[in-house]
Formats: sequence, structure tokens, C-alpha cells
Amino acid sequence: PSPKGTIARFHTWEFDYALLVLLRFDYQLFEIWRCEPEKLQEAQKKVRNPRRGIPIRRFTILGEKLYPESTAP
Repeated sequence: PSPKGTIARFHTWEFDYALLVLLRFDYQLFEIWRCEPEKLQEAQKKVRNPRRGIPIRRFTILGEKLYPESTAP
């Protein structure tokens, strides 16, 4: 299932990368994503309502999946 919603809005970009941890409904670990601040800053500029954060789906498109690791060659 594709997660819906937004992440919190960033107020500073002074970090090496952001982690997004997604949990199942029973609070079991589902996925972990990592993304660089430069990519997130560009995505934040494109959000229509400046008070809202980046959509979770956008974070997963821009980021790198850390868990579970891909088994594709």
C-alpha cells in the first residue's frame, strides 16, 4: 500500500540527510527512506500551501530506500 499524508515542514536545512520511517498499522517496521536536504528543499518550494510539508509519496520518490533492502540486481 502506498502511504498517504505529508511529513512535517522543515524549518532549517542544516542536516546531512532526513530519515522517514514508515510503520504498519500494528506499529511494525515497514520501510525506512533517506533523502538529502537539497532534494527536499526543492520539493518544499513546490508545495502549494507553504504551511504544509512534503507529501510522503514525494519523499519516497526523491529518497533512497534503506529498509527492506532491494533484492533486485
